[in-house]
Amino acid sequence: MDYFKENKLCDYITYSQQPDYPVREIAELIIGLGGKYDDMLISRFKEKEQYMQFWNTRQAVETKIDKA
Repeated sequence: MDYFKENKLCDYITYSQQPDYPVREIAELIIGLGGKYDDMLISRFKEKEQYMQFWNTRQAVETKIDKA
C-alpha cells in the first residue's frame, strides 16, 4: 500500500476486505461519482417487484472459487 501511495499510482484505496464487501464499496463509489446514487436507491423502492426478482435470481446462484 505504501508503494502505491508514495508513487501516486492510485486515486482511491479501499480498506474493506472480504467479507466486508469491497467490490460493493467500489461500485457504490462509482455510482455516486456519476451522480446516480440517490436514483439507484430510489429505484429499488419504486420498482420493488423488479428488484426483488433480480435479488432472488442473484441469491440463487452459488459462487464457486477455483483455487487452481
